Amino acid sequence: MKRFFLIVMFLFLPSVLHAAHSVTKYDNYQIKLIRRAYMHSNYIGNYVKKKYLLEKDFADLKNSELRIYPLFWLISSNISAVVSSDVDSFIQSYHKDFLTQDLIDLWLKELYRRGAYDSKMGSYYKRLRSPSFGAHCVYWEWKVRSGKASYSNFILPIKEKIVSSELDKECYYFVNVFLGTNSIRLDDAWTQAHILFEEGNVELLSNFLSTVLGITLSVDQIKKIRSFPGTFLIQMLSEMGEYSRAEKEWILMALSYLSRKKFNQAVYLKDKFLLRTAFTPSQSNYVISQLSYQSSRQHRNDSMFWLKQVVLQKNLLPYLQEWLARTALRKRDWKQLLKIVNNMPSYLAKSETWVYWKAYGLMSLGHKKEAEALWKSIADRYDYYSFLAREELHQDISLPTNEEESYDKKAYDRLRNNVSLKRAILLYRAGYFFLAMKEWNWGTRFLSDKHLLAAAHFAQDLGMLDRCIYTASKVSSYRGFLLQYPLPYLSTVVSTAKRFQLDPSWIYGVARQESRFMEKITSGVGASGLMQLMPHTASVVSRKFHLFEKKFKSEIVDPAVNIVLGSAYLQWVYRAFSKSLILAAAAYNAGPGRADLWRDHDALLPATIYVETIPFSETRQYVKKVLTNACIYKLILSKKFHHKKRSVKIKSLMKDVPSVVNFQPYLSEVP
Repeated sequence: MKRFFLIVMFLFLPSVLHAAHSVTKYDNYQIKLIRRAYMHSNYIGNYVKKKYLLEKDFADLKNSELRIYPLFWLISSNISAVVSSDVDSFIQSYHKDFLTQDLIDLWLKELYRRGAYDSKMGSYYKRLRSPSFGAHCVYWEWKVRSGKASYSNFILPIKEKIVSSELDKECYYFVNVFLGTNSIRLDDAWTQAHILFEEGNVELLSNFLSTVLGITLSVDQIKKIRSFPGTFLIQMLSEMGEYSRAEKEWILMALSYLSRKKFNQAVYLKDKFLLRTAFTPSQSNYVISQLSYQSSRQHRNDSMFWLKQVVLQKNLLPYLQEWLARTALRKRDWKQLLKIVNNMPSYLAKSETWVYWKAYGLMSLGHKKEAEALWKSIADRYDYYSFLAREELHQDISLPTNEEESYDKKAYDRLRNNVSLKRAILLYRAGYFFLAMKEWNWGTRFLSDKHLLAAAHFAQDLGMLDRCIYTASKVSSYRGFLLQYPLPYLSTVVSTAKRFQLDPSWIYGVARQESRFMEKITSGVGASGLMQLMPHTASVVSRKFHLFEKKFKSEIVDPAVNIVLGSAYLQWVYRAFSKSLILAAAAYNAGPGRADLWRDHDALLPATIYVETIPFSETRQYVKKVLTNACIYKLILSKKFHHKKRSVKIKSLMKDVPSVVNFQPYLSEVP
């Protein structure tokens, strides 16, 4: 079941809103018009016709808060032909709106593309609340060109970005300048090329190669290397003469990419190239670190062999450093784990993940005081690692004392006049969740705790539970904590849990993570409803459990149907994996075959280590969040149903994961 998170752009049907906020005829009229305008914004025919259609949409929406959208789509879709007066007029009319932020960011990049360093560039930039890195670079270049700053002011941010993540093309001017002054090494530039290659951003990579490194390689040529790395490498072995620096880098990229699916062939070809040519120490360490990374992700028996060949350096890419740590963790080599964590950059070593595991390593080696001090530093929150730390410290996990708090009615009433929230509600009803989310977040960005609490209640009353959760999470000191964990369709969840012998807190934990209770949502890959069921999975589950045979296809997003189907599937994988909640959660997100593949072949694996070494970052985070959700819902439901026990232990949900040789799940029919 693929969760929607940021990939979902469109809801096919509006969510049901509470009667207290019923939809008026004028609301329906606006919804109809914005849907039409959205369709016109995607028109790919003649631009003159598109312009005519969007201008008509703007005119028809002239009295609506949504009129900004067709105008924004009109300008942004033809940004290369826009003049400054168009942008300035938009800014003047809608200076308080988030779409203005998007347009200014886009306009700064367009001015850069034109080479037109407008005298108003500084005033444009200062309007941005969260500029993209590309917009930063455009502004910085304008400051340098206008004598308002020196190049040296911007070395550090460019240097940090180029070796850690994708660098915007608007920053290439600085890269060339800093390469010329040796402020950035050629190795750093090639690191950026590797990042772009691995991320698959072939268009930007082709641009980077030509603009910064003076190398002409088309998008199609790069795609061919990614599609057939083995063929490329064999061809390079047949080439006569010494390889250039660029050719060596392409060999390294291809070896790294090949190791994802054909690890042994990558190792074989790597040895062949080592006999043919010499690589620099940094190049050699790169390919070894990539082989270590893939060996660890694939849970190969030789992962420690490759780990011990890597030269630990702080300039290793962050994901490589984390996977080196996971390799040591999987093998429970605590000394090696501590060595790796201690070598991480400060921001990475101080993350909750590695604070928890560093403490665990210290405790395993007998350093109790140091371990407990680290656990105490992260034990005051309501998240996965905090819950684990509390358990190690023998502290109870219970609800915060101020989990229920009333809201200020005046603050609540004022929200009805918040333009961004008005737009968010209409867009939500129209089915444009992503836009509704941005409007809501923008409209609540500066609210005090008192007003955030009121806004969370407002979203709850509207039935916009995802925005209720988001807004409540911004309130400090866990005030109104229960708003982050609503209980929609309680009777259905409880009865369904009883029917399939599941804990209702587990069903809620999955649903909250899958959809944030957006009952009509459909993801980019086709998963639908509260439990985000794929159509094929729903069909198979329905037949197996004799559910909704005749009507489930048309009603899969109906909460009563979706909860039953999702719970039935959850129970199926739960039982297939011998009642392992960890494996069931991993299977629900990534498929049962993958969840099974990630087990250790020979040894019983602690559940915490299994979770931490899941190769897919999405599934790894998913399982952690589902576990956290389930713990909190267990507390909430215990309170609601007046159970005596008001604390929970996260590890009670995390039994050790059996080895492949000792347990074979029955997965032949599980979709």
